[in-house]
Amino acid sequence: MKQILKLAGFAILLVLVLNVWTSEASANCGGCGAGEAKVDAVTEASPVSFKAKVICLGCALKKGQGAKANCSLYGHVNVLKSEDGRIWTILENDISTDLINSHEYAGKQIEITGKKFGGTQVIEIESLKLVE
Repeated sequence: MKQILKLAGFAILLVLVLNVWTSEASANCGGCGAGEAKVDAVTEASPVSFKAKVICLGCALKKGQGAKANCSLYGHVNVLKSEDGRIWTILENDISTDLINSHEYAGKQIEITGKKFGGTQVIEIESLKLVE
């Protein structure tokens, strides 16, 4: 009986230690692997504002470049195609989550303001409106 209690105590202690260790490991960035990586001052986010068409990334790559996307099965993920032809990935937040995941925006023109992250084609949308 004493050995069972000792083993149970050890197991509980081990679980607590692992829980604290993994909590500290993921405290920096939710355990995504980015850790404490910082962006250079040269590539910091900069403000942007532009008009763009909302398109499904998978469908566009499938039609244009033969990608094996299966959006009807896995879901459409919207991105922005700016007037200069660049494709912008949208960082998901409270403002952009419907835009990214809802098919109701597909093919529509929008005007956005937000932040472009240096060295990327990623935008964090701060405001958006449909353009008629």
